[in-house]
Amino acid sequence: MPFSTDRGGAARDDIAIVGMSCRFSGIATSPDGLWQMLSKGLTGWTNSGRNRFCLDSFWHPQPDLSGSFNTRGFHLLNQDPALFDSAFFRILNVEAKAIDPQQRMMLEVAYEAFEDAGIRLEDLAGSDTAVYCAVSHHDYDKILGRDPEVSPSSYLVIGGTGGLGKATLRLLANLGAKRLITISRSGLDSQTMKEVLEEMLSRGVEVTVHKGSVLDKDLLRTVSEQCKEHPIRGVVQGAMVLQDSRIEDIKYDQWRAAIDPKVSGTWNIHEVFGDTLDFLVLFSSSGGIIGSFGQGNYCAGNTFQDAFARYRAGMGLPARSIDIGFVEGEGYTADNEAAADFVRRQGLTSYRLQEFLVTVEEAIKRPVGATPVEAQLLCGISRADPISSSQEAALQRPDPKFSHIWRNMGAGCTIAAEASAMILQAIKTKLARLLAVPAEDILVDRSVASHGMDSLVAVELRNWISAFLEAITHRQKEPFNPT
Repeated sequence: MPFSTDRGGAARDDIAIVGMSCRFSGIATSPDGLWQMLSKGLTGWTNSGRNRFCLDSFWHPQPDLSGSFNTRGFHLLNQDPALFDSAFFRILNVEAKAIDPQQRMMLEVAYEAFEDAGIRLEDLAGSDTAVYCAVSHHDYDKILGRDPEVSPSSYLVIGGTGGLGKATLRLLANLGAKRLITISRSGLDSQTMKEVLEEMLSRGVEVTVHKGSVLDKDLLRTVSEQCKEHPIRGVVQGAMVLQDSRIEDIKYDQWRAAIDPKVSGTWNIHEVFGDTLDFLVLFSSSGGIIGSFGQGNYCAGNTFQDAFARYRAGMGLPARSIDIGFVEGEGYTADNEAAADFVRRQGLTSYRLQEFLVTVEEAIKRPVGATPVEAQLLCGISRADPISSSQEAALQRPDPKFSHIWRNMGAGCTIAAEASAMILQAIKTKLARLLAVPAEDILVDRSVASHGMDSLVAVELRNWISAFLEAITHRQKEPFNPT
């Protein structure tokens, strides 16, 4: 509706109606319905609804009598306001219930008008557009402004008996949840889980622990059915299984053991709970982004979860994947020092548990990003300037993303001795990065195996030499020992 803000002249502006939508009684819930009603001489007046409004109790012929009305019929909207599609407008279900139904309907009508006009909402940002909205009743202004309560609902944590799972249970309790459910392979077998259970009970939080797997769709359905009185409105998917092996040696069962909880388990959650959730948080891993040697199955599962979060976001459904890096003192790496050393060798930056929980809280409170890309949250990965002289940059140069730097340096060598020295330095730096030790600790007069390298690191070094130095190394049954 173009208009001029200059009203000083006598000329009147032309008004063009390029799009419209409406909500009137009867069949007039759209411009087409309104036209049918007008052209056919129909009316939206109805005598139904006597029981809905207790008509016989409140009717009185005197129109001025307080607490009564003198009509025998109504103009009723032929629409259930409870059918508001909150996910489409990126609003939580609990928040939508606290919004005036008139405002929810206004959102729908406004969007339909722009759709009818063929105007994109983003094209109106910053434009000279006027908005007028009027209502005759405003009962909802009596509701005090407050955050929606989460206590009436239940919340499910898959894998909740692990370190990060237990921290997540505490976070949900801190946010006001009163009914928590966990599904894990260990159930109550863990002593620490029993302690967490006692802690939650002392805080008035009811915790139900199921021993099982997210791969069991029937179990998920059973848990959902048991929570009909207090439906499950949020799920944290933290299931994981590690079956590390290099691709050339991995067995089919090993591959499925690690990838199924991430892929099939996540899809089971989607099929069982669908669009009924206020939030879905997936504990993915940075390994799905940068890779992790010997964990191709696990990394593939994490990559699926990242893509799945974007898939749900594209449907307007809540989903956030958190690519977890190295959380200090918690999670799998806290209980497995070898795994912690391996993660450090990947160049990941550690962060505190509290920082991780802030990320989880953000995913819970803002479960739908502005775009599908924002459905994926990346934690703990940082890269230094590859051409700087810092130690971090030195560790990154052998990485495939920075291998061109070594190639450019090697291209300037004119004699074999210079090239050999350059290659030796590159191998030293790469090996130091893999072993998480200073480069000066790598001695060139000792074998590679003597520096404490295991078979997984040996294969990674062999692959790197083949890919970026274009040299062939022979695979041996004994520990890798190039000369």
